[in-house]
Amino acid sequence: VTEDGRVMLCELGEEVLESKRSSVTPMAYWLSPEKIMGKGVDAKSDVWTLAIYVWEAIESDPPYMEFPLLKALFFTSTKRVPEFKKADLLSDELKAFLAR
Repeated sequence: VTEDGRVMLCELGEEVLESKRSSVTPMAYWLSPEKIMGKGVDAKSDVWTLAIYVWEAIESDPPYMEFPLLKALFFTSTKRVPEFKKADLLSDELKAFLAR
């Protein structure tokens, strides 16, 4: 968050994140379908990244984290994201945002 209140996000690509999982988690779980398919990044990819961060805040893990990395990438690029397990926690506004 900048001094003037703007929130800055970035696509972390193939970097790694040390997490509560007591291991190093490939950032590929957070990649947009466009990035996975080799189409590069744009505003749509940025919105995807924001939505996945919101997803993780609600579900405690990014989508498909229970699967091996390659299977998760396949699901993300073909199926997009699964239904929320904790859907009852979501406001109608958040559901509408995440459905885009």
